[in-house]
Amino acid sequence: MTKKSSKDAGPATPGQTTTGFKGNKHYLPSKLCKTCGREMTWRKSWAKNWDQVLYCSDKCRS
Repeated sequence: MTKKSSKDAGPATPGQTTTGFKGNKHYLPSKLCKTCGREMTWRKSWAKNWDQVLYCSDKCRS
């Protein structure tokens, strides 16, 4: 008998939101760093200001 994790819980209940993210970063938006050209994948911490994110790191920002 296998134990189900919270990831495999099935459809969302009314209190949960579904983002479509299932652990595969292929489906997340990405953009290129303005300085070095490295691809940056969307992060939850950037959700509110994704349009203003231009650099992949502090080093590229300076």
